[in-house]
Amino acid sequence: MTAADGFRFTPPAIVQPEPGVRVAQGYDFCDFAFITTGDGVVAIDAGTTRERVQAALDELGLTAAEISHVIFTHAHWDHVGGAAALLGPATEVITQSGFPAELDRQRGNTLPFGYFTGHGTTTAQPIVPGRLIAEPATMTIGGTEFVLFPTPGGETPDALMVLLPASGLLFTGDVMMPYLGAPFFAEGSPGGLLETLRFIGELQPRTLIHGHAPLTELFTVDAVAGLEAALTQLHREVLDGIRGGLTLPAILQASQLPGVLRDHPSAVGPYLAIRDTFAARLYHQRTGYWQPDGQGIDPVTGAARAAALDLLAGGREEAFAAAAGTLLGQGDPALALEVINPGLLAHPASATLAALRQTALHRLMERHQQSNPFKFLIYAELAGAELGPAQ
Repeated sequence: MTAADGFRFTPPAIVQPEPGVRVAQGYDFCDFAFITTGDGVVAIDAGTTRERVQAALDELGLTAAEISHVIFTHAHWDHVGGAAALLGPATEVITQSGFPAELDRQRGNTLPFGYFTGHGTTTAQPIVPGRLIAEPATMTIGGTEFVLFPTPGGETPDALMVLLPASGLLFTGDVMMPYLGAPFFAEGSPGGLLETLRFIGELQPRTLIHGHAPLTELFTVDAVAGLEAALTQLHREVLDGIRGGLTLPAILQASQLPGVLRDHPSAVGPYLAIRDTFAARLYHQRTGYWQPDGQGIDPVTGAARAAALDLLAGGREEAFAAAAGTLLGQGDPALALEVINPGLLAHPASATLAALRQTALHRLMERHQQSNPFKFLIYAELAGAELGPAQ
């Protein structure tokens, strides 16, 4: 993870889950795949930048002229940005029917954090689907059968899953992404995720290939049934909490491990990875901008809040530092950061508060490095931290 090159889930590697199927992991923020057929190569997704996709092609000994089809699982920036490396004059693009509208919507979004993509150049080349999939469809390319399933998914409404019946591989894109969409965009569907989990359970594929390496490792076929049952229970609990006037923190604090997971141990890890963001998505999509605890009724600027807290601190930066130090000592770096940031607004020249802020951010990186890479890389960017490839 560096400012220039962005974030990687894993070092670059080519994984071959089945003969003729190669998945490029770690070349970019997302994974993308190449299926060799008797009539060219079918690519699934296209990464973030042309240069990174080209690096994978070079490693595989492929050229764009050999790519007969590109299938996009959805229109997110990390799955379409490198399309220029794959699209030749004869390449057919296949997407879900909702892809064009979703791509237009995504182009209106601006990522507020640069560590996701780094300084790589994304392509401005338009993506024009040659075939739009509105219902399940079977196609045969060079003797290889593909079955395409449009689904609402958990991330975007234009999700398209790809099944290779001969091997039982199901390419799911990001339908099980724990964040149900980028955390800073208004997207993601808890209901769509539950529907997709039910469908995958009925489909009974042999192996799931997700759009990111950790998802492929954690969100396995064996986890699907337990994850669906546990998230269905969580869905009910969150809605009950909303009807009861609970705030989101109160709902999150009340969340426990559903008893159904006793019978599905492989679903425990995926459930813990997705639980809080699933609840937060559902809560924010079902509630308004005024919250039961008064949040949002009279919005206050950060500067005004800092000035009020400075009154409480008697105008002394030492008071902010003491409170932050105590919270850090109690193992609560997130709450310490809530004290430090207004303290720095009130006392911008404070070297003590600046150092405490770095400590809090590093503690938060440590806390989330194994469980929430989105939080990890955002805290890392705020801290200006960079990490070379893990050996």
